[in-house]
Amino acid sequence: MKVVISRRAELDIVEIATWIEQDKPRAAGRMVDRLIGAANALSRFPRRYPEIGHRGLPKRPVGNYVLLYRVDDVVSVARVIHAARDWVSLLDEA
Repeated sequence: MKVVISRRAELDIVEIATWIEQDKPRAAGRMVDRLIGAANALSRFPRRYPEIGHRGLPKRPVGNYVLLYRVDDVVSVARVIHAARDWVSLLDEA
């Protein structure tokens, strides 16, 4: 199945990398690679991860972050959010 990363999720990844890069430049690049790799891996088993209660989006954990995505004809990554943040309010902004 094809994986599409939304513009908002791309911006999330850039923000995550910028934040990590302040203290650990190499770690920022590794985290970006992990996040993109995890998103692409959803192509094989997109329904493997549980849905959150809000909007029925599955969540895929990656370190301290979660990928929130939709599964239709393609896997669409909607957001990439730190696990400690308030997902509901962030999704309502989108």
